[in-house]
Amino acid sequence: MNKRKAAALFLLFVLTAGCLGGCSDRASFLEFNTDYGDVAGIVTWGEAAVMNYEVPSLTPNIMVDQEGYQKGCRKIAVFQGEDLTAQFRLVDAFSRRIVYEGELVRKSYDDSTGMTVSQGVFTEYDREGTYYIEADGIGRSYPFEIRTDLYGTVFESACQKLLDSHDKWQSGERCYILAALLTSYELYPQMYAGDGDVNQVPDILDFAKEQLGQAETEEDPSPELAMVQAQFSRIYRNYDKAYADNGLKSAERFWTEYKKQPQENSRVRMYLMESQLYRSTGNRKYHDGIVAYLTEHLEDSADGMRIFADVAYLSTEYRVDLELCTRLMEIHMERAEAIAHNSQEQGYLISGPEGRGRQEAILLNMVQLAFVDYVITNHEYANVMENHFHYLMGRNAESVSYLTDYGYVPCGEGQDIFSDPRQHAGFIFMMSAVMNHNADTGS
Repeated sequence: MNKRKAAALFLLFVLTAGCLGGCSDRASFLEFNTDYGDVAGIVTWGEAAVMNYEVPSLTPNIMVDQEGYQKGCRKIAVFQGEDLTAQFRLVDAFSRRIVYEGELVRKSYDDSTGMTVSQGVFTEYDREGTYYIEADGIGRSYPFEIRTDLYGTVFESACQKLLDSHDKWQSGERCYILAALLTSYELYPQMYAGDGDVNQVPDILDFAKEQLGQAETEEDPSPELAMVQAQFSRIYRNYDKAYADNGLKSAERFWTEYKKQPQENSRVRMYLMESQLYRSTGNRKYHDGIVAYLTEHLEDSADGMRIFADVAYLSTEYRVDLELCTRLMEIHMERAEAIAHNSQEQGYLISGPEGRGRQEAILLNMVQLAFVDYVITNHEYANVMENHFHYLMGRNAESVSYLTDYGYVPCGEGQDIFSDPRQHAGFIFMMSAVMNHNADTGS
């Protein structure tokens, strides 16, 4: 356990102990039936506290992002329960001084959990520090921070964790991850400007080049690999034209061979290649295939790779079928609007079906939303993506963090999005869009 979390848990103990004497008009941490047992004191001054503690068996009724909220952005807590007090208080976790009071709003039934929830908005309070939220009768939230660099810190950490985990990727995951990262880079290049080795090439492209080389060596040729080769060649031409040209030729050769396979289930995989090959070359033979596929499959449900292919076709500088492009963009905008509307209707302000696949569905929705947000720069969509970020970081019905090493209560086994490389890449895609709306976060 790192020092920051140890200190936070020790803070919880101190706050709990302080509430046992006096202050009878305010609920203590213990009042949400959480058992923090066997908390030891500090061994010596200047060293981290040594603590033995039990993970809470029940969740609090005030849910917050357990990591915190970005200064200058919206700040919302979710309150669960039928008969709630009308007010809540934001409290400085160290001085125990009330710094803000607000009213609960939007009491509603949350379909995803079957519970009645309300929200407390404290956006206007923007001073950096560590806080918790309390309300009479239902207790307190976990402590959290308000700070300037929260998004940048989480984004950088998520990128580093993905880089460090590449040796654990399963066959077939690498191309999806690279397609997600490269598409995110093309939409939001300023978020990936880091160049740690000072070779004049953004680190994300160094990483993609290395992973693409491994894929070409270790994996069988595939449409997905050819798609990424064509995409990377277009991006990398400004840094190494010869290398980029070789990759593009390899993708074109594979397309020629794959085209000889007439199976219907190959058509969508042909489209993946053709979308990037056309954008990279302008060769009309690839466009003929794109038009043929979209004419029959324009409204097919879209997984991540299909979304990345649509982005490529809609972003090309070469001539397109205007009618198909217009309708394709309308479909993506309709899907984005449905995601935003559904999110606003739910008490926890998130989208996606309940169940084990919820995180996967959420992150796919956020890829969809991020792309449309890039096209039309909709502030509402940015808010929706931020709400999903807060959900993943603890503002959920289970009051757990779905990101390793963040928050105070970890999610169950198999729910951590960093353990699923595809979800991990989707989270980075979402965060790049969120940061694009908050350019002062530091990246």
